Amino acid sequence: MFKRTYSCTVLAALLFAALLAGCANQGKITAASVQPLAAGLDARGRIVPGASTPFEIRIRDRDGKTFTTADDSLAWDDLLITGANVRFDAGSKTLSFLPTVGQSPGASYQVSVAYKADPEIKGTLVAYPDWAPLLGPEPEHVQSLEFNLGGLVEGARLIPGTPLPLKVAVQDDEGRRFDLGATRNILPLERLLLEPLNMQFSPERKEVLPLNDKKV
Repeated sequence: MFKRTYSCTVLAALLFAALLAGCANQGKITAASVQPLAAGLDARGRIVPGASTPFEIRIRDRDGKTFTTADDSLAWDDLLITGANVRFDAGSKTLSFLPTVGQSPGASYQVSVAYKADPEIKGTLVAYPDWAPLLGPEPEHVQSLEFNLGGLVEGARLIPGTPLPLKVAVQDDEGRRFDLGATRNILPLERLLLEPLNMQFSPERKEVLPLNDKKV
């Protein structure tokens, strides 16, 4: 019985020591820089409005050691987080980029993080909305267009009354492809000008129906 009690005492001591070690850095880092990081940004610092991504803060001290919220060596309670057009959720440690940012040329997301123990030490994250995956590319950025009706080749005969799916895709100047009817990298129907001849177009089904030209 004595040995079992002794083992439990040692285990409790070790757990308490680990807890103290995890709390030791709270408010006591001699911060030299603060770096907010958000996953999901592209090479141009853009993100699709409405996206939510993991959010991390790193602080480098004057000795070059890095502390981060990712491994809890940096406590969220030691940070002051403010932002524009973003929402931070401490429970999930995610940053949401709100669609209310707008579509003006100067629209941006901004997050500012300060270390409470030394408020002069701050870091800022700036990102920009990428509306193209939701609204399609602007006409000036379109490099090519593909168009097809039900897999038919040019010159093929159509059977009146047989619906054919409309397939349209464009590629922008960054090499991104946008398809009509896609759920990501959308090419909205409103971006297209359709002029069917002897055909009836269904916007809901995105199909064309060849008409009997004898009745037209």
